[in-house]
Amino acid sequence: MFVNMLNDFLRFSEDLFKVTPDPEFFYPTISHRQALTSMSYGIETQSGLISLTGEVGTGKTALIHVLLKRIDKKAKTVCVY
Repeated sequence: MFVNMLNDFLRFSEDLFKVTPDPEFFYPTISHRQALTSMSYGIETQSGLISLTGEVGTGKTALIHVLLKRIDKKAKTVCVY
């Protein structure tokens, strides 16, 4: 309820807080671009399991959502939180 009031007050067109990151608002830093490149390469070469690790708040979940949006829709994917 408070979030809706805040969104209305600030006149945001999108929800301020979401459960999952929105790839539309992703800003790729150099390390994010390197991680996306490595993850894409692992998928393209069918390398098997790809593991993404890092500190809390570094954008791991956002990277996964960006990658899932970019890859071929025919690919079978699973995202386990």
